[in-house]
Amino acid sequence: MSKKKRKLRFCLLFDLRKQITQPELLLEKIAEVYADFNYPSDMEEFINYMPAKNYDPSKYSITENRQRLLKKFDDFLNKEKSDLKQQK
Repeated sequence: MSKKKRKLRFCLLFDLRKQITQPELLLEKIAEVYADFNYPSDMEEFINYMPAKNYDPSKYSITENRQRLLKKFDDFLNKEKSDLKQQK
């Protein structure tokens, strides 16, 4: 993915994170961005309908599973922000 597209994706995702406080809705909107950007593999681990790797969601509550996905999403945003800054 080009740097320009990555920056656009980051801005969209960052804005969603700031604007949407309801976890279920936020995860739905993140999945829409995932589709809009042609399903980039670096987003798979926090997309709510993708199968979890090395994790059994049936052992946890819906709230715990959403919190896990949002933690992974926040980690992604932080890493992406750092990577984009370094590429200047």
